Amino acid sequence: MDRPPKASAPPYALLLLFFATLTLYNANRDLLPFSDTAGNVYLTRHLLHGEGVTFTPRSMPEAFTRQALASDPAHTVLKPAYWATETTTPGVFVNTFGVGSSLLALPLFALAEPLLDLSDPLTLFTYAKLVASLLVAASVCFVFLSARRLSNDRKALISATVYALGTGAWSLSSQGLWQQTPTLFLYSLALWLFLSWRERGEWRWVVLLSVVLSLAVWCRPSAVFAAAWLAVYFTFAQRRALLPYLAAATPFAALLLLYNQHHFGSPFATAQAIASRAIAGDLTGSPALFPTPLLEGASGLLFSPSHGLLVYSPVLVLGFVGLAVATRPFLQSVWPWLAASATLWLVAAKWFDWWGGLSYGCRPLVDTLPFLSILLLPFLDWRRLARGRATAYAIALLIPSAFIQAIGAFFFTPSWDIRPIYEIHHRTTPPAYAFNRRELAGYLRGHPDAVGYQAIAEPRLDLYRKRLWSWNDNPIYYFLRHAEDSRALRHAMTLRAHPGE
Repeated sequence: MDRPPKASAPPYALLLLFFATLTLYNANRDLLPFSDTAGNVYLTRHLLHGEGVTFTPRSMPEAFTRQALASDPAHTVLKPAYWATETTTPGVFVNTFGVGSSLLALPLFALAEPLLDLSDPLTLFTYAKLVASLLVAASVCFVFLSARRLSNDRKALISATVYALGTGAWSLSSQGLWQQTPTLFLYSLALWLFLSWRERGEWRWVVLLSVVLSLAVWCRPSAVFAAAWLAVYFTFAQRRALLPYLAAATPFAALLLLYNQHHFGSPFATAQAIASRAIAGDLTGSPALFPTPLLEGASGLLFSPSHGLLVYSPVLVLGFVGLAVATRPFLQSVWPWLAASATLWLVAAKWFDWWGGLSYGCRPLVDTLPFLSILLLPFLDWRRLARGRATAYAIALLIPSAFIQAIGAFFFTPSWDIRPIYEIHHRTTPPAYAFNRRELAGYLRGHPDAVGYQAIAEPRLDLYRKRLWSWNDNPIYYFLRHAEDSRALRHAMTLRAHPGE
C-alpha cells in the first residue's frame, strides 16, 4: 500500500539470527529461579495429559503446600500457591496467569513428551526454558523483518540486535515461560503482519493480525490495549479493514469472556486481577490496584537504579531520540503500536508495585520492547548526524546495555530482593540500615545507645521501599559484587527438586 513490497529476507540470514540468539539465551546453562513461571509450566503439562484448564490439590499437588495453623500447630491446611486462584467452585483452581501462555507452548511440549520425562520437575522446567528461548529468538527475527519494512537491512539488524541483546528480552523473557514470553513473540509477529498489510493491502493479513493479537490477550490481558488501538486505527484510517479485523477477533473474545464468567462469575473478572487485589491488600492495606502517584511510578519505571528501563537498557535512549526526530510517514506506520505502548506505560506507572515485584530490570515494560526497538530506526536515519555516527552511538550504548543484561542472565537470583540487613534504631534519629556486621559495628561505635535488629529488606515493604532508589544498593552492582555466590545459588536452585516453587 505505502510502497512496493520488498524482497524477502534471505532464509539463511534469518536462521543465523535465530540460532545465534537461541544459543546466547541458553549460554548460562541454568534456570531463572522464580515461581512466576510455574503456573504456566505446570498447566501446560496438565493440558498435555488432557486434564483441562482447572485443577485441584489432587490433580496438581505442585500448586499447594501444607502449612501448620498458627492457632493450632498440630493441625495443617493446604495453602495454594499465589499462581493458583480459586474459582467460584470451592476447591477448584485455575492458573492465575491465564491459559494463553500454556496453550501457545502446548504444541512444543507435545513434541517433547515422547522423548523426555516431563514428570520430572527439573526436566520439565529445563524444557520450558528452551521453549521460552525459542519464542524470544523467533521474536527477534520478527523484529528484524518488521524493521526491514521500514528501513534497510543494516539498520534493521541493528534494531533487532538491540532488542535481542540490550533489553530484558535476554535477561528475563528468554529465561522462563512468563506471560511476557509468548506475548513478545505475538507482538513482534503482529507488528510484522501489520506492516506487511500496509505494503500489500490484502485482507488476509488483517485476519491473521487479529488472531495473533487475540492470542496475545489470552496470554496477557494488557494486550487488549494493542488490540483496541488497532481497532481505532482501522476505524479512522482504513475502515474497510475494520470488519475482518473485528470478525476474526470475536470468537476469541467470546471464549475469553465465557471463561471468566464460568470461573469467576463475571465476564470481566480475571484470575490475575483477583490475585493482584489480594496481594495489594497484604502490601498496602487496600485492594486498590492503581494507587501509585503517576509521576513516582513513571520516573521509577524509567530512571530508578533498581528497575529503571534506561538504567538497564541505556541504548533505548536512542529510541526516544528516534521518536523525536521521526518523519511523518514513519509515525503513520507505527502510531497504533506507540499509542498502545504509552497506554501500557501509564497503567504500569499507576500499578501498586510499579517495579514489578521480584525481578531483574524493568519487567512491567518488557511487553513494549519490540516497539521501542523499532524506534531506533528514525535515529539511525537522522540526517543531521554525520555518516556512520548514528551507528557508532548505537553500538557504544549497546555494549553496556548487553553487559547489564548478561549480569541478569547469568547472576540474577532473589537474593537482592530478600537481602538480610541490620535495621538500626536510635531514639533521636530515623532508622538506619547496615548490610553486614562490620557496618553495624561501625554505626554502633558512634551511637552506643542504638540497637540493631536483623531483618529482610524486601522493597515491596514500605519500610524498605527507598532501596528502589539507591545507587549504592542496586541489583546491578550487587550481583557483580556477589557474582560467585549468585552463580552458586542459581545452580543450586536449578538442581533442587522443584525449581518452579
